[in-house]
Amino acid sequence: MKQQKSKMDEFYASLSTGDEVLLRDGITGFIQKINDDKIKLKIASNVVIDVNKYGIISKIEEEKNE
Repeated sequence: MKQQKSKMDEFYASLSTGDEVLLRDGITGFIQKINDDKIKLKIASNVVIDVNKYGIISKIEEEKNE
């Protein structure tokens, strides 16, 4: 359990502006600003919402075609 918490702490610490992320409820968006536990997430053109960072479950990585 402690190892899993440590892994999640590392994940949350790795979040940065511009990352595309997935929320628990299925919403995706781009991080605009990080302020402690609060994140401004752009989910559509001219639509920015405030979310708690602990609602983020993963980063969406671009697939690289090589």
